[in-house]
Amino acid sequence: MSTSASSIRRCPLLAVLSLLLLAACGSSDQTAATKADILVSTDFDSLAGWMGTPPNPSLTREKAHSGRYSSKVGGSIEYGLTFANTLGELHEVRVKRLKISAWVFVPSAQASALFITHGGDAQPNAKPLIYNILDVVKAVDGNYGQWVPISKILELPDAVIYSTNIGFYLWRPSPSPESVYLDDLTVTAVPGT
Repeated sequence: MSTSASSIRRCPLLAVLSLLLLAACGSSDQTAATKADILVSTDFDSLAGWMGTPPNPSLTREKAHSGRYSSKVGGSIEYGLTFANTLGELHEVRVKRLKISAWVFVPSAQASALFITHGGDAQPNAKPLIYNILDVVKAVDGNYGQWVPISKILELPDAVIYSTNIGFYLWRPSPSPESVYLDDLTVTAVPGT
């Protein structure tokens, strides 16, 4: 019998730790593959890629799902922070479907907020390649006054290619004194696309 086999028999804890270490190594490969499909991920505490004139009133510490900041609309703030980039800068292969996930805080049914996904270099007065609306107030399904996860799968048209501009923002389409907050936004390429 070898010394290492003898040591493992005498120390079952060593055997268990070895198995856990091997299992952890395998799961890190899956995590790396998942991370490769993340196009955008922000908790608004670091704002790489987000546009707005500092100081931006949409960036707030009033409420946050995680970290210290979130993006808000409401009152005099019509537009939240806007993310914009080309699809090719966000993912190395053409993406056909996106999953948009975020946490939102909607105080009541009287609040007003839409999450907009837009894209393409449309000529003036032409329809953009992507213009998708997610009604945040309806998406929380009556769960007002708390942080609620929302998500949506979005099919991208064939005309969307690596050089297509894509953007995301929160918009208050109608006047409302109540603020709606967006935090922990993640946009992922749906696997297999």
